[in-house]
Amino acid sequence: MRRLLVLLSLLLLITPLALVSAQPITVTVNRTLLHPGDKLIITVNASPNTPVSVEVQNPKGGVSYADQKTTDSQGVAVFEVTVWPPSNWPPGEYTIKAAVHGSTAQTTIKVEYLPPVGGVAHPVPYAQVVLAWIIDHVLIVVLLIALVAVIVVYNKFAKS
Repeated sequence: MRRLLVLLSLLLLITPLALVSAQPITVTVNRTLLHPGDKLIITVNASPNTPVSVEVQNPKGGVSYADQKTTDSQGVAVFEVTVWPPSNWPPGEYTIKAAVHGSTAQTTIKVEYLPPVGGVAHPVPYAQVVLAWIIDHVLIVVLLIALVAVIVVYNKFAKS
């Protein structure tokens, strides 16, 4: 009789845990095709007030994003990440995995690079970018100095 009471007590303790862990977990995304600079929103639905972990695995087998949150009272956790920098988000197919108490769910997305308007991208050396910036800004300063000189000369002759 005593054994039966102990077994029933254990069964009553275990049943709520089994019901909580039996809650299905789902993972969805706002978009399945992304480009560098786009925002990826990952939504996980699970039991309310439950810790959730999310991991985004890139095509090379590395992890581009990982985070943990607790679901709200409705059982929802939202993760937001910008697909940047491109070195951390190579083009290809990604697997997004969500885990809650040993239960997992996953979905996939694809990251593509957009070709530039007019054809193939050709990398520009950093020194050229800096030089172009300096030339642009020096030209503006020179034009402002010339404008001030013209105003000064004009005012000098206007008073004469």
